[in-house]
Amino acid sequence: MFPRGYISFYDFALIRERESAYAQKIESGIQRVRELARLYDMWCVVGTITPKVGRWSNDAYLITPTGKIRGVYTKIFTLDGERRLVAQGEALPTFKIIDARVGIQICNDQNIPKSGRFWQRRIAMSFFIRCLETEVGS
Repeated sequence: MFPRGYISFYDFALIRERESAYAQKIESGIQRVRELARLYDMWCVVGTITPKVGRWSNDAYLITPTGKIRGVYTKIFTLDGERRLVAQGEALPTFKIIDARVGIQICNDQNIPKSGRFWQRRIAMSFFIRCLETEVGS
């Protein structure tokens, strides 16, 4: 489990400045985590800000012990400061890991009752990508 924005950092001003180089950094960062998952034969969840057409999204990638991307969760419950910069996701996916159904939460997701009720009804556990920043876009 890596912190939110581990591959990309979480500085939107810097992302805008270096947008073309940024996409390559994201791809190589995800590839490196995939290699580590294979090397250590472990599941990984890693967060990044992913470039989309005209905007970005706050994503968490679930990577298998063989290094394959099992799925991606795009943060749904964005904060007010994020909404002008980040596209919101549309679903709360669940993923099967061995014999468990799991979900992924990013930052503020833990504070949304709708999110908690959803996970309670559908899965045994959820992964939570911690927030380390205090200000969006600083």
